[in-house]
Amino acid sequence: MTAIILNSPFYQMIDRLTQTYRAVLVQIARDLDEEQQKELQFLCTGLVPRRVKDILTLFHSLEEATKMSWVDVTFLKECLHVVGREDLVAKLTAFEIKRDVSILLNFYVKKRNGLHSFYQSSATNAAEYLVQLMEGFHGRVDVREMLRSSGKNTKDLWLHFVKECTPQSQRMTWGKFSMLVAIAGEIIAVSSSHSRQSPPEEAIELCITLANELCYLMLKLGCWHVIALPYFGVVLAGKGIRGRVCTRFYQFTAAMLSSSSRTVTDKLRQAYKGVLIRISHNLDREHQKELRYYCSGLIPMHDTDTIDILRALEHEGKISWEDIDFLKDAMYTIRRLDMVKKLTDFEIKRDLTLLLDFYVRKIQGLDLCCRCSVGVKRVAGHLVRLMEIVRDTVDIRATSLTVESSNDIRRALVEFDEEFDSGELTFSAWNEFTMLVLIAGEIIAVASGNEERREPVAELCFAAADEPLLSDD
Repeated sequence: MTAIILNSPFYQMIDRLTQTYRAVLVQIARDLDEEQQKELQFLCTGLVPRRVKDILTLFHSLEEATKMSWVDVTFLKECLHVVGREDLVAKLTAFEIKRDVSILLNFYVKKRNGLHSFYQSSATNAAEYLVQLMEGFHGRVDVREMLRSSGKNTKDLWLHFVKECTPQSQRMTWGKFSMLVAIAGEIIAVSSSHSRQSPPEEAIELCITLANELCYLMLKLGCWHVIALPYFGVVLAGKGIRGRVCTRFYQFTAAMLSSSSRTVTDKLRQAYKGVLIRISHNLDREHQKELRYYCSGLIPMHDTDTIDILRALEHEGKISWEDIDFLKDAMYTIRRLDMVKKLTDFEIKRDLTLLLDFYVRKIQGLDLCCRCSVGVKRVAGHLVRLMEIVRDTVDIRATSLTVESSNDIRRALVEFDEEFDSGELTFSAWNEFTMLVLIAGEIIAVASGNEERREPVAELCFAAADEPLLSDD
C-alpha cells in the first residue's frame, strides 16, 4: 500500500519539483563569489555547524535544520537579499511560481477528469473552484473538441490560446492570466483523459511545462503572492462562483508559504545579521584595522576581515541580536557614527517588534514565554490597559479586518496618522506615538484571526515596527 501511494502522481510531482528546487540551488552555489559565500555563512551562524564551509553543504544543513525546503525558500531569499544578489532572489521567486502553478494544475487535472484525490488540501479546494469557473463560464471554448479537430498538439494549442489572449496590440492583464491558468488545466485534462487511472507521467510533465510558460507570463505582471492569487480570487468570484473562492486561493498561497512557522526571534535575528553585513560592506581597510585593534584579546589574531571579527565577537558572547552595546561602542570609538545610527535603528525596531508581538499574545491569551525584557512586557501591559480606556474613541476593528499583508498594515497606520494630523483624533505628540503603537498592536491582533491573511503574525509585527511613523527618531 505504501509503495502505491509513493508512486502516485502527487508524489511523482513532488519528486519532480524537488529535483527542480535542487537544480536551482546548484545554480545559486555556482553564482556566489567567495565574499558572498562568506556572508551567507555568517547569516546562517547558529543554524548550521561551524565546520560547514562549502555552500552546498550549507544548503543541506539548512534543510536539516528545517530552515528551507522545496516548499519554503523564504529564508534563503532573505539571505540572498541581504548579500545583494537580487538576481538569485529572482531565480527562487520564479521557482516558487512554477511550483505553485504546477501543483494547482495537477489537482485541476484530477478534478476535471473525475479522479479521486486522496490528498485533500487548500490546493485541491482551489482546483475545485477553478473547475467550477470553467464549467460555468458561458464564453468558454470546447478544448476537447479543438484538440481533436485542429490536429494541433497540446503545446501548439496552448500557444494558440496565449496568442488569442495577448495579441501584440494588447497587454497581458490579470483577468487574461487567470483564464490562461484555467485553460492550461483544461488542455492537460483533455490530453490525459484517455487514462482512467491517475494522470500519467506525461501529464505531470505537461503540468510543469505549462507552469513554466505561465511563470514567464506572470513575471511580466508583478508579484504572485501579493497580487496574483488575490486578484485571481476576485476574478473568479466575479464570474458567479461563490465568494469563498477568494479564501480558497488565499489558503492555497498560505499553505505553500510555510514561513508562517518562523518566529519573531527568527525574523529579528536575521535582521540583526543583515545590519552586521551592511556594516562590513561600509568599513574601509583603516576602520577594519581599528576595529580589530579595539577587539584585541577577544578575537583570534588571524581574523582580519570584518565578518570574521563579528563572528568571533558573537562566539565570545560580546554581541548578539539582543545586545549590541559593545559593537556600538566600537563604532563610536572608530568614529563611524553612521554605523552607530544603523545599530540604534535596529534596536528601536527590535524593541517595537517584541512589544507588538507580546501585546498581541497578551490580549489573545496566548503563550507569553517570549524573549523580551521585563520593560517591554511592562509597557505591553500598560498598553493593554490603555486600550480598554480608549477603545470607544478609536474604531480599529473595521480597518483591521482589511489587513492581510505588510503593505496593508503600513497603509492602515498612515490612515490613522492622517486622522491625527487632520484633528479627527486629538492626542498630544507623545500620546499620538503611543496610540499608533497601540493601534498597530490591535490591528495585528485582529488580523491574526483573519483566515485570508497572507503573511504570518511575525511578519506583520516586524513590518509595523519598520514603519517610519513608529521607528523614526
